[in-house]
Amino acid sequence: MNKVFFVFILTFIVNFIFIGVSYFFQLSNAVYVISFLSFILLIWCLYKHNPNFIYVSAYALLAMVSTLFISILLENGVFLIEIGQVSYSIDLPVKATIQLSSFLLGAFLLFSFLSRSSLRVINLNESLNQIIIWSCRSLVIIIISILYLIAIKYGTPISHGLHRNDYWTFVAPSWGAALVYFLIQFNFILGLNYSKIKSKIDVFLYGTVILTIILMGERFTGILYSFFFFFIPILVNNTKINIKISAFKKTVFLICALFILGITVLKSFSAIDQNTNPVENVVMRAALQPQMWWALDEQSGAYPRDLGTIFDRYYGFFVSDRVSGTYYLMDQVTSKSLVDARYETKSKFTMSGFFNNVYFFGYFLGALINFLWGLFFGLLCYFLLLGIQCRNILFSFISFKFLYKIQAILLVGSIPDVFSIGTLAFMLICIFFLRLT
Repeated sequence: MNKVFFVFILTFIVNFIFIGVSYFFQLSNAVYVISFLSFILLIWCLYKHNPNFIYVSAYALLAMVSTLFISILLENGVFLIEIGQVSYSIDLPVKATIQLSSFLLGAFLLFSFLSRSSLRVINLNESLNQIIIWSCRSLVIIIISILYLIAIKYGTPISHGLHRNDYWTFVAPSWGAALVYFLIQFNFILGLNYSKIKSKIDVFLYGTVILTIILMGERFTGILYSFFFFFIPILVNNTKINIKISAFKKTVFLICALFILGITVLKSFSAIDQNTNPVENVVMRAALQPQMWWALDEQSGAYPRDLGTIFDRYYGFFVSDRVSGTYYLMDQVTSKSLVDARYETKSKFTMSGFFNNVYFFGYFLGALINFLWGLFFGLLCYFLLLGIQCRNILFSFISFKFLYKIQAILLVGSIPDVFSIGTLAFMLICIFFLRLT
């Protein structure tokens, strides 16, 4: 534990030194790379100390690492098409490393504290667990069947040349998007069950789910979520996957799977914009990953906003979600007409999280707010760890839903969505099943 805290302290010291130097000299790409590597070293140390923390928080960490890495590109000037600006150097990677490390410190502290506690989950009767598992499998099959019927009747997002949000808004029944959303989440149940009994049924259903969501317009996010949802329980439970095929056949299968996935994604982008090279579209999308970090940092300072703005726009109390949370932040960096169009389809710009706290609270207090949200995230990570290790499928699924609901909110920076009936219900259910032993 002492080594972990030493690395945290070292990360903060190095990056604060870089901030100080930036007042006198222009930082170079080499400095940004060092800052990025300091964050990677921090994650590696956390993994060596407690692998399960890294496993259950893997998707959030991937989002942080990828956005931090791409932010280096923005220091060299990239046209950000959604906000209509060319980026310039504002030392974003260094500032982001400090904010991300603050969040990670809070999460790891509480996760480590709870790991030493005697908190346990009430197990369910095994027959009841099996009934729930088979019910989930049946729901997966039903949802897949319905989605294929929708594809036959209305076509697919690729065939219409539409983004999936536009497809579900203007072409197919809007409730179909909810079916895709639930289908992706059921991958967790499939992975959890496979990690315990190694049923081939779950592997087959998982593969079918992947093909279905790609057909229905999912690209990076949905596919990545499906991957993490299925394999996190396998990693936590240390399940060995014994497939009796040669190393050569495994390699060929992996290459073919990656090739098919890559072609599907590229054709998806190509269908959306016929006049642009699909590879360029992929690069353009990657450059947009840290755009809100850059745009919000450009408008942030050392001091917090006034209390009225924080109360209304950050927490969103008693105001419409159109004028609070992420949509309010989008209003600050791009045209109102574009935000209105996004609001109509219920889509948001990628990754406003962490720097939404900087925008509202300033650099120093924003780091403290990120630390506090990290504590909450660490609590939910521990709930999920208990859910994966216990014999209570209800708690397993609720803890999983709870973590990924809050995780999505924190990453996109939509804090008003935290304060909902759903959050309260998830917390009460988790508390109901928990006991001190």
